[in-house]
Amino acid sequence: LDDRLVWTSGVFLSDQTVDSGNSYQLLGMIGQPFSDSLNSYNTSTSTANSKAVYSQASYELVQNLKLTAGLRYTKDKATLNTPQFGRMFTFFGPEICQLPNVPGVDLASCTRYLENSFKAATYNISLD
Repeated sequence: LDDRLVWTSGVFLSDQTVDSGNSYQLLGMIGQPFSDSLNSYNTSTSTANSKAVYSQASYELVQNLKLTAGLRYTKDKATLNTPQFGRMFTFFGPEICQLPNVPGVDLASCTRYLENSFKAATYNISLD
């Protein structure tokens, strides 16, 4: 091929976990009444996993003109788990769950579970 073909291929892997949290907010916005919903604390664990394979090649058709083509397949998944508790009476009293009773919330553990995933094949073709 007389060095007219240049190509690359590879694999991409990423596995990420982040733990975070926040605590009480004693005062709300100026001019807004205090709300027990501000008096809460939560922690969260989020994960992001990504896997991909890719390949790209350029072929010189004539001097200063190349045909380039590439392909990538990606598969990603992300999760977020967040419990949220607060005191029943502003700064004292038993801890209570402050999450709403909606899909994705386990009230027994007071944790919101969110998850999403997607996969895609992308490509490019160009004359350079």
